[in-house]
Amino acid sequence: MNLLVYQRKGSNWQDDVQKAIRDSYEWIPLQQDTQRRRPNDRSRQGWQKPIHGFIKCSYDCSFSRNDLAPKAGWIL
Repeated sequence: MNLLVYQRKGSNWQDDVQKAIRDSYEWIPLQQDTQRRRPNDRSRQGWQKPIHGFIKCSYDCSFSRNDLAPKAGWIL
């Protein structure tokens, strides 16, 4: 999407599928490892201090078609 919106470059669906598969092979093991380290689902209990050894990242972003200027912010 970023290539299409910001660089006006398209892609074909076969490349997109391959990228999605590669991303999933990276993402799934990381999520499984994180779940093993986090015995309970703390996200539904409201904000809490992160577990020792983890850094919490909160973020938000916006995009306006009028000025084409995306905005983002992070808090670590």
